[in-house]
Amino acid sequence: MVLLHVKQKDDMQFLFEASAKASVDSVVRILGFQGEVKRLALYGPAKHPDDDEASDDETQKGKKIRGPHYSEDPHSCDPEVSKQITNTMADAVALVSKEKVMAKTYVTSQMLKDQLNLIRGAITICFPLGLPKWDVVQQAISGTSSCSEREPPIDADTHKAMMAHYFKQQEQLKRMADDGMKRT
Repeated sequence: MVLLHVKQKDDMQFLFEASAKASVDSVVRILGFQGEVKRLALYGPAKHPDDDEASDDETQKGKKIRGPHYSEDPHSCDPEVSKQITNTMADAVALVSKEKVMAKTYVTSQMLKDQLNLIRGAITICFPLGLPKWDVVQQAISGTSSCSEREPPIDADTHKAMMAHYFKQQEQLKRMADDGMKRT
């Protein structure tokens, strides 16, 4: 068994106990879910990428069709049910919180799977017909794509430094390859 200290920022870290053969992908998925599940609870599933802002019916009538719980998207769920999604997500985030690291409490793979199943169940309660396949949360749940918070954002200065280092490494490799070809 291996004890991993997964840390993205000072406030986003947790301890994870896994076997040496285990994948870390399912571990980091909880942190990525946080923002997307909040968006899902507030606004509902994402529109299809090919859909434009207004449909033909909406442009003819001059105003948009509003759902019973309108919040910038006519397909958001009931606010009471969205609280259940938010609370389930808060429990999952608490499972992988900094306080658990300070208390030296680790998370197992089974605990993470249970939390992912609870999140999946809360989403199913809110959206019984399921989420569309292009929705970010649906892709993250099914494992076809990951959420955007999986990788930390990089500021411009760090990006420039990384690119300069990469370019320097490429130049060093290029020179060695060029020198080797001239000698033969």
